[in-house]
Amino acid sequence: MEYAEQERLRLLRGAIAGLRPSSRRALEIHTLQGRSVEEMASEIGISVCAAKGRLFHAKAALRRSLALRSIRQRHEPATKSFEGRLSAPTNSV
Repeated sequence: MEYAEQERLRLLRGAIAGLRPSSRRALEIHTLQGRSVEEMASEIGISVCAAKGRLFHAKAALRRSLALRSIRQRHEPATKSFEGRLSAPTNSV
């Protein structure tokens, strides 16, 4: 497995772990187990309408989380190198 693919999986797992338990469960049943919304609703014990809403919100939360992680990751190295230059001792006479 390539490094980039491993990194994407790590980010996705972290984003899924950050979901509320009810959202994570809905996403697991529907997406990972490949079950229909009706089956997911029945298993969780909620209406089909509520199941659709829960799935919608879970996916939206994942998108937000992954976007934020991506932004942080892109800016992190630049920030660290800048902070390093600020804290490095100078030898000015």
